[in-house]
Parts: sequence; C-alpha cells; structure tokens
Amino acid sequence: MKVMLFVLATLFLINESFAQITSPKPTLPSNTFSNSVVFDLKQKRFDFHYVGDDGLLKYEYRPDYGGSFHALHCVVNDSYKFRPSCFGGMSMVFNDTVIYPWSSGVQYILVDVETSVDTLITRWQMKYESNTLNYTYRIHIAGRTLVIEAAAEDSISQCFFLDRAEETKDPVIIYVPYLTLFNLLFTDDIFISLFFDWEKTNASEIQPLADYFSNTSAYFAQTAYYNPNTAGHRRKVKETIYLTVSPSLQDVLPNVPNPTSPYKNISADHLVFDLWYDSFSSSQQYIKLLQNAGLKDIWVIYHKWQNGGYDNKYPDVMPANSFYGGDTGLQSLSQTAKDAGYLFALHENYIDFYPNAPSWNPDHISLNSDGSMKKSWFNSYTGIQSFQIKPSLAEQYLNNYSPVIHSTYSTTASFLDIHSSVSPSYAVDYDDNAPSGGSFLEVLQHYRNIPERLRQFHNGPVSGEGYMHFLSVGYYDDIEAQINIGKYGNRTQGQWLPLFVDFDLLKLHDKMVSHGVGYYERFFQMKQANQFICPFLLMKRLNILPLS
Repeated sequence: MKVMLFVLATLFLINESFAQITSPKPTLPSNTFSNSVVFDLKQKRFDFHYVGDDGLLKYEYRPDYGGSFHALHCVVNDSYKFRPSCFGGMSMVFNDTVIYPWSSGVQYILVDVETSVDTLITRWQMKYESNTLNYTYRIHIAGRTLVIEAAAEDSISQCFFLDRAEETKDPVIIYVPYLTLFNLLFTDDIFISLFFDWEKTNASEIQPLADYFSNTSAYFAQTAYYNPNTAGHRRKVKETIYLTVSPSLQDVLPNVPNPTSPYKNISADHLVFDLWYDSFSSSQQYIKLLQNAGLKDIWVIYHKWQNGGYDNKYPDVMPANSFYGGDTGLQSLSQTAKDAGYLFALHENYIDFYPNAPSWNPDHISLNSDGSMKKSWFNSYTGIQSFQIKPSLAEQYLNNYSPVIHSTYSTTASFLDIHSSVSPSYAVDYDDNAPSGGSFLEVLQHYRNIPERLRQFHNGPVSGEGYMHFLSVGYYDDIEAQINIGKYGNRTQGQWLPLFVDFDLLKLHDKMVSHGVGYYERFFQMKQANQFICPFLLMKRLNILPLS
C-alpha cells in the first residue's frame, strides 16, 4: 500500500455564537483559528489539528490500539498528552452476558479505512468467540471539537461507554449547575467535555458518570444504554459524540438548540408565587395581602386543588377537592387573582396514573423491558403507587383535561409537573407496540410538544418543575428552577453546589426565564439519608411562618 498523506487547512473567521444553533456541539472559538488534518494511511496515523491564539491542540487517532477509544489521544500545546476515554466504545451481548471493550478475549479487526476531504472513516469488527459486532466511526474536527459519528450494523450492543479519562494530571470533576446529563473535567489548566448528541441519539438511556478511578483517571462523561423492548429487540447503536478540550470553560459547554420562549417577556415581568395550602379561602387571603401591599405582576401557581388531593387519583383531578372548598371555592380564588391583575395557574400532571383513578387503564401504562408496568411516583401519605402514562399518550390526556380546567377555573397560565424534571431515560416505554419504543429521543420529543398545547388551552405562559430542564428550556416560559447537577448521590442540589453561572447565563437565559432557585426545602437539602429538611422547621428557622 502506498503512503497517502492528506493535509487540509481551513481558516475560520465566523463566530458561531451569532449563527443559529442547531446542535448541542460546543460553539466554535471566537478567536481566529485554523483546523487541519494529516492522514497517513500506510502508517495508520490520523491527526486532527487546531491552531489558535489560545494555543495548539491535536487529536491523535491510532487504530493499531484497537477499535475502542483507547486509540484516541489528546495533545495540548505539544506537551500534555492524555486519553479522554480510556476504553470507550460499544459493548455486545453474548449468551446473555455483556462483553465490554476491555473484556478478556475481545478482538478488534480493522476492516477498512478511507478518507473523504477532512473526514476519517474506519470500519470495525468487534469479535468475541462466535459473535461479531460490525460498526463504523466517522471522525472530523470543527474548531476545538472532535466529532465522532458511531453507527453499528448489528443490534447486539447493550451500551456505548464513554468510560474514563486516563493519564490525566490530578483530574477534577466539575459539576455544573443545571447541566444534569453529564459533567466536565479539569486537568492541568484545561477543561474537557465529552457527551452524546441528545438531539440525535438512538439510545434508550443516557446516564451521567461521576467517579474517580485513580489520581490520574476519572469518570465524568456518559454511558448510552440500548435496552431491549418487550419483544427482546434492541435498537442499533447510532450516536454522535462531541469531544472538546480548551483552556476556556466557555468553549466546552454544550449548546442548547431550543427555541426561544414565546412568552419570555411576560414571564420575565412577573414574580412567581406558589400556593400549597389546603384551603382556597386561606389562599385568597395571601393574594389579597399581596394586592394590598401594592405588589403587581404576580404569577400565582396553585398546587393542591385536585379532587383526590395532591398526588392522588391522577389524572382525574376534577371537580376541585371539596375539603379545600370545591369548585366554588377555587373559582372564587381564581377571580381574586384576576381582580388583582395576576396570572393564575393550576398544577397539572400528565405522567402519574394512579390505580384508584376512575379512568384507570393499565393498557395506557409504559412498560419495562420485562413487560412489567413502569412505576412512577409513590405517595407515601396514601401508600398508593402510581404508574407512568405512556409518553405517546401524555398529550392525549392533556387534551382531555386541560381545556376543561381552563374553562372551569378561568386560568390565564399553567404549571406542568414532572415533564421538565424527569430525565427521558427514566420515562422510556419499552412496549414493543409503542411508537419508537425504547427511545430516549422519542420521549423527549413527546414531552416537548406538551407545553405549547398548554399555552393554547390556557392562553398564557407555562411553567415547569425543572431539574432536567436544560433539555426543554424555551419550550417552557418559566422553570421553578431547582438547582441540580449531573451527579449521583447526596449534595446534588442548592446550597451544596458550586456557584458556576456560565452554563445558566450563556446557554439558558436567552431561551426563557427561570424564577429564583426553586423550592427552599430542596435548596437547603440535608445530607442525612438523602432527605430534605422539614419545610416547617426550615420556615421557622428562617422566620417565615404560614398564615394560621
């Protein structure tokens, strides 16, 4: 085989921040820079270069190291060299056993290599005994970001690991508030991000990683899972991966390619006032107190009004709970808000389906891979377990209930529980008969459709609970923005978190408005047993007591 040396150099002068964002891929650097590639087919050496005012960066891909990401190195300023993903890659299932890229007995065969302008294409076989997984990588560079498109030809892969960084100097995992699907890594004065494109993923789950392996290695990125549906079929791996290395934190943050909220200005001009009390008449006192104090532009969200009480008998929420004051009392409360010139919204929920609901229908419940019904919220007060409404049917239930809620109680805004809080990974329906069953992206798309329907029915802005809301900002007009990060375990909320505002200010604020820091009992979460501090004790501590 002859040596083929291919070099491409392109000068970029465009700042992508002024262009329409269509992908989570980090924005191109604002400074003048150039990209080039050097492909040597005979020596199997493939280099992707970045040269800019802020330094040099090279991604080395050496397929002689095998078909995992062990073949990939980052080199910063010709001196600091490390592996961003030690053994990242696809697993495969053999006789009900998961075979990992690092498993003993795995063999990789490089079937073909070709280049197309600035793109490297490698075709691989991962072999283990009698099983073979065929897949392809397409790799190119854009600014500081290495883009890897991975696609499998066989549906026998259980997951795609991004694994752990290796050979790094004193790595530190950075937990970024509101970026709840993955984390960043800091090492030797550089930042690293590595993540799947959530707008293109074919996986059923994307789970964040956060753990230290050694003083030179840390898990910080993600794993994409391909779980079987109820018929035992898996989707084929198809992922786009973004790897970005930079001395600037801003360079490695993902973009959020969501629309701008149509009610952003209205939401920004209002203060959110949550009402949780079990009496419509007592709540009217609160609203009158606000009005008498001269407060204007208030968005009242009333949460506990449902027929069976809060988190019970959903989705059958009407008529309003008689213990709280019934329909007459809730209508009077709504009129009081209207007289004060306030927006008025009621808590709605189109995920939880309770078996004690009059409309209970087990055929409308999402299924796990084993065919069992997928559990949702457990009401510890009633002892009743709810189950998850199929994402493909959530909008149907909203269409049934939301217009009646509006016409009965004269709402001028809305609040949607859970949909912006739960990760699509936990809401996937594995029913073989469901549309696109087993798809993370399908859930995300279904849940993104719902806020616009609420706007139409209530003729006003829509708020959401928040947690995973970076996936849905802009589709909502407001988020009750509890602060969270992409990390398991304790201290993932509020007062325990670093005060990084970059992602919030640079990527979220232009899409919609987040009011405050969310519910105070979540902000002041205590570590013991991963429980929240009692809200009443917290109010007493802060000298904020409810009306008697």
